[in-house]
Amino acid sequence: MNPALLSGWGYDYERKSRVKILIVYATAGAGHRKAAEAVYKEAKQRNLDASIVDILDFTFPLLKYLYSEGYIFLIKHIPHIWRIVFYLSDNFSRGIFRRISYFFNKYAYKKYLRFLEEEKYDLVISAHFMSTEITGYVKQKLNIKLVSVVTDFCLHSAWFDSHVDKFCVASDSVRNRLISFGVLDQKIEFTGIPIDAVFSQNFNRRDTAEKLGISPDLFSLLIMTGEVGMGPIAKIINLLKEDMQLLVVCGRNKKLFEELKKINAPNFKIFGLVNNVYELMSVSDLIITKPGGLTTSEALSKKLPMIFFSIIPGQEAGNAKIIESYGAGIIVEDINKIKDIVLSLKLSRSELEQYKDNAGRLSHPDAAVKIMDIALK
Repeated sequence: MNPALLSGWGYDYERKSRVKILIVYATAGAGHRKAAEAVYKEAKQRNLDASIVDILDFTFPLLKYLYSEGYIFLIKHIPHIWRIVFYLSDNFSRGIFRRISYFFNKYAYKKYLRFLEEEKYDLVISAHFMSTEITGYVKQKLNIKLVSVVTDFCLHSAWFDSHVDKFCVASDSVRNRLISFGVLDQKIEFTGIPIDAVFSQNFNRRDTAEKLGISPDLFSLLIMTGEVGMGPIAKIINLLKEDMQLLVVCGRNKKLFEELKKINAPNFKIFGLVNNVYELMSVSDLIITKPGGLTTSEALSKKLPMIFFSIIPGQEAGNAKIIESYGAGIIVEDINKIKDIVLSLKLSRSELEQYKDNAGRLSHPDAAVKIMDIALK
């Protein structure tokens, strides 16, 4: 058999052993985990020797809590502080911030560094800038190949790391900024953001709607804001409840779920934390959401036009602007204008179809496949 073929599917011909792969992320919202899981599922589909870990499991429990829950607290309660943190870290992370994080992370994540040394991985695929940076500390010493999967359509400078062998990106904006940092163009691959392969499947709208207990014939609007369930969702529902079918995902926000149960509307169904977003998107005509990298990629794969509201400063703002610039989404700063925008798209099927076509052109449902192909070359 051709050695190149063996190498391409996870077999190291020289060492005559399977390539050992680690897929790593950090829990700061659900997006990074979901991206890592998509790549991991693709690796297992190919019967590769792959493992997946959250790098925060290797640090102190308090630090893990502060990192994951602290981020959610900031964006939910004091987003103006998060805007300042994002700006400072984006503009100074390659200087003093990077040096400080180096000394801190070497101590805080020594268990992870020891784990890499003991397990002797050949390839690390990272879906978070922090796990990329920390893996980079020992990349050369351990002879690890390092692939960074950027999970947004714009780039915070913390994603840049000189130790990375390949950057997998979803937009020209990310590519151009990496090049501005000195990354060679041949180190950058346009793959899209990895999502679960189930989003590439076609679901019959009528059958799926009947399974969900909703009407397949009504214009359907999906409202979801991730696991946190943020924003003035009740107000949006009251604006639109008489004009269409509403499907609302509350995520982990039990308080919001209980609040919405009190709303009386003819075609209105609420959900808590779900694992069938692909079905909800398959029966929807439009989605109101926050512009996280994973949610937008999932919606694009379903050719689902997006309306963005309550946008978190930083990455989300960048994502929303890029999606809007391609004609696949609309940014709404005044909640009171949402009704007019939604009804306009409902009544103008040609305009809605144009948004759907634009979303489809931006879609990369096979991103995980591309990433694995690139990582194994």
